[in-house]
Amino acid sequence: MVVTYARIANSPRVWAGGTRERTLVIADEAHHLGEDLAWGVGFGEAFAAASRWLLLSGTPFRSDATPIPGVEYDANGLAEPDVSYSYADAVRDEVCRPVVFVTYDGMLSWRSGDDVIETSFDTVLTSREASRRYRTAISTDLPDGLPRILGEADVRLRALRAGGHPEAGGLVVAADSEHARKIAARLREVSGVAPVVVLHQDSQAATKLAAFTNSGDPWIVAVNMVSEGSTSPVCAWACTPPPPRRR
Repeated sequence: MVVTYARIANSPRVWAGGTRERTLVIADEAHHLGEDLAWGVGFGEAFAAASRWLLLSGTPFRSDATPIPGVEYDANGLAEPDVSYSYADAVRDEVCRPVVFVTYDGMLSWRSGDDVIETSFDTVLTSREASRRYRTAISTDLPDGLPRILGEADVRLRALRAGGHPEAGGLVVAADSEHARKIAARLREVSGVAPVVVLHQDSQAATKLAAFTNSGDPWIVAVNMVSEGSTSPVCAWACTPPPPRRR
């Protein structure tokens, strides 16, 4: 059977009633579970009788540092998987392509109430100000910010296409639909070509993605599409319930 974590948490005793010793429970994206949170507690109660859990995740940690049920941790609180398949392994096996991140830094300024804050990404800020810094950084209205980065990216893409990879394409992941449309407008200005725009709520999203794959279009702008679905790196834990707890 296939079931969501939310459905298990709604009625863990029902699922416990159908679980036997020889049941194998496979948890995909196991980092969504937390030992003291509703999904994690429900999962543990529902499948305590199963002889084996197989926990899979490409993100073997939680941002709130809550332990994942069934996962063992070292003295530093880092997960210790039984089996791991890293990004380096995937590149070596030609499952994934090598990725190079070109980083940009600089000073950003924004107004917070009556104050003007000026800082770079090296400064630790409150969550509210960090959010404002992020929105400033991705703004399409700052000529020396995202528009300049898009222009340099287009130059790089043109060089790649001219250098023997005419099928090469560029992907811009936008924050939301409005941001995607603004980015598309900027890309059209710098490249002279209107990019493909794919939004997650677009009923024609799959058709647009397929068309882009088979076209010679250079750019695609997406929200909650394309960038998701990577299966590497992956960590796996095989454990016998009840799961161990971090001490």
